[in-house]
Amino acid sequence: MILDTTVLVDLQKELRREQPAAACRLLEAAGDVPVFITFVTWMEFAEGFGDGDRPACERLLSGFQVLWPDADTAWRAARVSRSLRASRQSIGDHDLWIAALALQHGHAVVSRNEERFQRIPGLSLLPY
Repeated sequence: MILDTTVLVDLQKELRREQPAAACRLLEAAGDVPVFITFVTWMEFAEGFGDGDRPACERLLSGFQVLWPDADTAWRAARVSRSLRASRQSIGDHDLWIAALALQHGHAVVSRNEERFQRIPGLSLLPY
């Protein structure tokens, strides 16, 4: 499964408050299932940290494998973008990259942002 930024933000809040909730339960329930984030999720999550907070950001993200794009990812993202634009249902470029990586690697996306991701044919979406 691939975690969207919404999950990481919730996880960070739960850990800060020391009150496990939906994000912590999701990771506990994953068990041995590989949990990924994308390069986009890494960047979006890091936006919430100040310059001196990089070590804290990297500590939290170190528990996840990062998926990086290649030419196939770019092609998939372009195809999805083209299809969505033709049906007047475009989504942002960041979500396109996340979706393309999920489709490429055969993983579901976990997100609270169902409205955008459910527009993408063939994408497995796991709301939490």
